Amino acid sequence: MSFFLRAEMLALAGLVFFIVFRAIRKGKLLVKFSLTWLLIAVGMVFAALCPGVVTWACRVVHIEKASNLIYLLGVLTLLSLSFKQTILLSKQSDQIKRLTQSISLEQTEQHKEAEP
Repeated sequence: MSFFLRAEMLALAGLVFFIVFRAIRKGKLLVKFSLTWLLIAVGMVFAALCPGVVTWACRVVHIEKASNLIYLLGVLTLLSLSFKQTILLSKQSDQIKRLTQSISLEQTEQHKEAEP
């Protein structure tokens, strides 16, 4: 793995750490959602500091260049995060719909009771 790629990964991991911790401190990101991003950053630091592991993984999966493996893992990780967020969004949409229906029923009952 080239020095440039390793330096790029370390810089990007540092940026991810900075952005995530700043968002947590400002209350824009919940800790339970930040853990995934922090694990990704830790994985990038590990891959940059231990290129032998990445080279070994390339041989195991028959990928010629370490950079291709890293980009593949990045794309797969982002796809899985996107899927996870889609599931969460679907659940929240259903919860909002149920909450709206519940509030509407309560308001309807209150109006019926208020009428003489």
